[in-house]
Amino acid sequence: MRMTVAQILLSAALAAGCARDVNADLWSCQLSVQKENAGKDAAAAAERLRDIQACMDDRGYRLKAASPSCLNGSVDPACYAEK
Repeated sequence: MRMTVAQILLSAALAAGCARDVNADLWSCQLSVQKENAGKDAAAAAERLRDIQACMDDRGYRLKAASPSCLNGSVDPACYAEK
């Protein structure tokens, strides 16, 4: 059975969708939070950081709190680990 290029690409996309990518998840969370907070003042920064961490939690990641460089709402992918 021969597979068309479209079938091969679809299979690859589905397989890639199963792999977890903390970078992509963090980027998506940041973008989502940024859209939700557009136009808010700088005082809302703490709220944005809290929202990023909540988004990552919803996606199955926990913040590595043991590291002093990993504060709440960190935007460093190295600060998150799968639950």
